[in-house]
Amino acid sequence: MSKSFPKYMMVVDLETTGSDESSPDAFVLEVGYSVVTMPSFDYVYGANHVVSPFPDYSTAQKYTGQLYTVKSEAMADAFFELEEKIAPVVLDMHTKNGLWHSVQERYTPGIAEVDERIANALAEISGDKNGSREFVLGGSGVGHFDSRWIRKFMPRTAAHLTYYAIDVGVLRRFFRDICGVDVKSDPRGLSSGDAKTHRADEDAWAHFEEMRVFKEWILDHQ
Repeated sequence: MSKSFPKYMMVVDLETTGSDESSPDAFVLEVGYSVVTMPSFDYVYGANHVVSPFPDYSTAQKYTGQLYTVKSEAMADAFFELEEKIAPVVLDMHTKNGLWHSVQERYTPGIAEVDERIANALAEISGDKNGSREFVLGGSGVGHFDSRWIRKFMPRTAAHLTYYAIDVGVLRRFFRDICGVDVKSDPRGLSSGDAKTHRADEDAWAHFEEMRVFKEWILDHQ
């Protein structure tokens, strides 16, 4: 009996306000992804979405718990309050790479709208709007981090994903820590995509390139 495998991999990276998705101060700030075919790794589609924690007045007011007569004041107070809750190292990282400025721009969509956009894109690719499970989640850290945030904040997108993920970070550590092999030291000078800007689309693509390096290395060493 032949086993059916997913047709596509969605290589994703999320930038967030922290590590605990259950926190009341947990927000997704950016989602970047590339869809490739399985197992050939042919590029199909990709996008990047900056996400506002407070896309409108009501979400800002709900977060602060205050009533405002001027909507702009609600937005400003909400972002100021959130800044106080984010770990300094995380806020500094998002400030330096420009993400924190981008999430505060007007008309930046919230996570519900971004979830809908991505789910629609996946449905267009698979031809199934109800969640085909034709996509396996890929990336680095996706098994223990991104997948949790996607299930909590992006249920429509999650409906298209398999129950498991392909995490290149696990593969990297297995080769390095268990086998004593650093694939980055391959004599051909291949890069494993370790350089990270902590911008979602760039990091997602770096992780995909790392997968490509591992695939080529393993096939060459059979």
